[in-house]
Amino acid sequence: MSPRAHEEAGRTGEAIELPEWVLADDHSSTLNSRANLAASYWQAGRTGEAIAIKERVLADRERLLGDDTPTL
Repeated sequence: MSPRAHEEAGRTGEAIELPEWVLADDHSSTLNSRANLAASYWQAGRTGEAIAIKERVLADRERLLGDDTPTL
């Protein structure tokens, strides 16, 4: 875990808005950005937010790829 993870995750939520605006909400790059945000939040100790975001990413990926896709 980065010693500055809490600072690094501070404004990451704002960065997620750009891919969602430029790309579709369910575009793979948007989903990857959201997953990265969840990882940053996890490292920063923002566990509840990280879990909520990761659950949304998982649900979207299952919806798009099917729940039996091994890459989830």
